[in-house]
Formats: sequence, C-alpha cells, structure tokens
Amino acid sequence: MTPRRLNMGVVWEPVNLVSEAAQPENIDTVVVAGRVLKRHGRLTALEPEHIISESAAAARALRARTGWR
Repeated sequence: MTPRRLNMGVVWEPVNLVSEAAQPENIDTVVVAGRVLKRHGRLTALEPEHIISESAAAARALRARTGWR
C-alpha cells in the first residue's frame, strides 16, 4: 500500500484507513491463495476489458429477465 498519498496521509486507525480510505491506486500487490493478482500496481491475472464486457453482458441479461427498461 502507498501511505504517502493525500487519502492515506493521516493514520489514526490503520484498519479503518485501509477499509475506508484506500483506493485501488494505493495498492501495490495483491496475492490470493498464493496467486499474484496485482504487482507493482498493475493487474497480472485479470483483464479489465474482459471484466467490463462480461459485466455489461450480465447487466443486459438481468434487464431482459426483469423487463427493466
């Protein structure tokens, strides 16, 4: 995490700081179950374009199923 940013500058309660103030750009590395998902601030295992495309398709399908316009 990058503590030298405006949104991370004042630390009263570290747990609250991470859960409430941290933004994606503050996170350098993410490892889940031994798999590196983000390193040096860049996604390594996920493709944003793919995620956006799948999310848009899921939203369209949900709207179609519910009849929401």
